[in-house]
Amino acid sequence: MAPVRVLLGLGLGGSLVHSQPPSVACVNPTCSSPPCAAALLGDVGCTNVAGTTQYKHELLNKGDTIAVNSHIYGPFEAGFTSMQDSIIEGWGCTDPSAAYDTEGGKDIGIAEAVTSYKCGIELPRIEGDTYIGVVGACGGHTPDYHFHRSFSCLYSESGGHSTKVGDIAQYGMYGKWEDYDNNLLPLLDACGAHFGPTPESTTSVYHYHVQDSAPYTVACHGPTAAGGLMSVAACRALYSECDDDGGSGTSITTADGTIAYDRFCPCYDASGSNMGTDIQE
Repeated sequence: MAPVRVLLGLGLGGSLVHSQPPSVACVNPTCSSPPCAAALLGDVGCTNVAGTTQYKHELLNKGDTIAVNSHIYGPFEAGFTSMQDSIIEGWGCTDPSAAYDTEGGKDIGIAEAVTSYKCGIELPRIEGDTYIGVVGACGGHTPDYHFHRSFSCLYSESGGHSTKVGDIAQYGMYGKWEDYDNNLLPLLDACGAHFGPTPESTTSVYHYHVQDSAPYTVACHGPTAAGGLMSVAACRALYSECDDDGGSGTSITTADGTIAYDRFCPCYDASGSNMGTDIQE
């Protein structure tokens, strides 16, 4: 299936939003014959619970509510240009052009790390009641609020299996824990899901979990056509963006060094790489 890329427009103050007006309703995608590619920019799912912000970030103040049915996006940002100068300066970057990236396709973690390195600042960081980062402490940003990662204000890190935070096509997405009390994280397939019981089901069902590393939310809509777990290779086969440059990738430099990175390829292996043939499942 061809990949789905929903382009973003620019909102007030240069924030990245849908091309439609702010506060457009989230639309949970469908995948009637999995596996399917997930949107690279745009809705991959929708939240099913509300949350309360712990810090001020962009247009949200501490204590504000993030509504039910907020957008769930994949890991990627659309890029930064002069339209985002005020936002970039708000991060503490004195020369916004240092953070420009007209191509986009870097996941939130890489985007923050590159900006931190080029601007000589720390991202993310907390100053008083303000959270400074590309996304807020809960993992999203405004004006049309959409999540890229974390979802920390939508579920409690306690008990056993994390509670549900949203729906990804026909399957649920849960917080990061398989069993919080026993410090157990789930083993996930390349899409970001696995089979197992959930708080709503004592039988084994396919479901997604929030992740601490890219793709953070969803890389693809699984399971396989045979009803199994998705491999990294199978995930990458859904996207023309994966290895579309002959495997050379883009050189990305952060404070940790230089890596080869494949823009807009959401399928990461166990080593954190989204490119190459030496795949670590």
